[in-house]
Amino acid sequence: MNKSLKYKYFALGLSCIMLSACSEHGDLQKWMADVKAKAIKSYPEQDVPSINAMATYTPPAYTGLHSFDSARLQAGNAINNANGPNGNRPKEVLEAFGLEKLEYVGSMVQAGKTIGFIRVDGHIYTIQNGNYLGQDFGKVTAIEPDRIVLKELVENTEGAWEHREGSIVRADTGK
Repeated sequence: MNKSLKYKYFALGLSCIMLSACSEHGDLQKWMADVKAKAIKSYPEQDVPSINAMATYTPPAYTGLHSFDSARLQAGNAINNANGPNGNRPKEVLEAFGLEKLEYVGSMVQAGKTIGFIRVDGHIYTIQNGNYLGQDFGKVTAIEPDRIVLKELVENTEGAWEHREGSIVRADTGK
């Protein structure tokens, strides 16, 4: 007998046995259906909870030192926004770094102008008076042998812009 023919007969016989096994257990299937129906009937009905409307929030009136007065803040912004940063000015490369990451490595005088050298992320950049450094709109006002002096522009708690002085100390001075 051919080998593939043997497998066909074997598969046919196995199918017949499996089909007959299914029909023998009809009473088992009926019992399972009955138990399932009983379980569904015996499960108690659940009450759906009602949802009440949420009460509206009324914020307390703040007075004193920690009060927030939006009218005063808006009036202050209108006056002090004249001191704000120029949003139309293109950002310079060194404005992407905080002052703590910038390292002042030296300076030199070229054609009567003092030029400073800043190292950040393994690169050295050349700066001069008027360049911007750091993330607080710091403008270079002086390049001294031991430090670079900046005039930074920061926003205070009332939303007004204020100037403050910042500096980057030369790396080899140890200060």
